Amino acid sequence: MLMFGLELDRRLKAAGSPVQSIPAHPGVASTDVTRRGRPGRPCPAAPGQSHLQRHRPVPDPGRIAPAVCRSSSDAKGGIYYGPEGVREARGYPTEAEIAP
Repeated sequence: MLMFGLELDRRLKAAGSPVQSIPAHPGVASTDVTRRGRPGRPCPAAPGQSHLQRHRPVPDPGRIAPAVCRSSSDAKGGIYYGPEGVREARGYPTEAEIAP
């Protein structure tokens, strides 16, 4: 999705469109998927789950980065946003790192 979002923004700019594509990720959120994994495929983190649960935001904070990018006039097209915390797992949205 990241590469699609970046390429979409590049093409929109090339076409002279005022529309922007602003890719964002929510970080890590505590949901049923992260607690149990998929049916028949348990989550590999399950043994250390109690420790992980304390460090993951609940789903609502996980929605912050995409929501801020949708509504902030500071968000710029073609920039990848995610939580500012350690390993971009949680925190207020900021420019996220794109791995080479």
